[in-house]
Amino acid sequence: MLNDLGITKNGTAECFLMPNELRNLLTYFHIYKCSYVLTLRGDRESIGILLRLYYSNYVHETMVVGDYCCKTYIEFVGVPRLCIVDGKTLRYNNTDIRDIERRFNYVERCVNPRGCITTNCMEAIKRCYKEGVPCLLIVDGEEDLLTLATIILIDHGIVVYGVPHEGIAIIPIDKAKVDAINIFSQFIRLNSLGYKDLNYV
Repeated sequence: MLNDLGITKNGTAECFLMPNELRNLLTYFHIYKCSYVLTLRGDRESIGILLRLYYSNYVHETMVVGDYCCKTYIEFVGVPRLCIVDGKTLRYNNTDIRDIERRFNYVERCVNPRGCITTNCMEAIKRCYKEGVPCLLIVDGEEDLLTLATIILIDHGIVVYGVPHEGIAIIPIDKAKVDAINIFSQFIRLNSLGYKDLNYV
């Protein structure tokens, strides 16, 4: 699948840049795709209780993206298969990221600039998932778009991510995979020097 999307292992494709015209779609993905995306709204405790009620049996199949979501999920449900954080919200809420790290069996780091999906982080997501134990991926940069990467790279399960000023969205990977691949195919592939790759699919 990765080769079909134009990702190579020779170092020439390091970053995929989100086009501005996709910003609205990705920001409101939970609304545009409400046929399969469940959005939980309310205060943190209410959302946490709902997560525990409906998803406590799916901890090992759950990937969580975002500091707020990761902290909430761990507190109310348990330690998921994968958490992806950048530490910004944790620091804002005076939470030491080391408190989160201690809950996981495996911790890895990657670099992902804002508005991009890097092959560095995509490979890290794959490695974490293959560990088969609860993993934490700490992102130097911004983790927002790694929700899309996770849907593409993971075979099955659910992805939980934060929706600013609304709550938390829950996506079944199998139902969202085709949409995610179609969206990602529109990203602009950059080579290691930051130039557009004219051979991009």
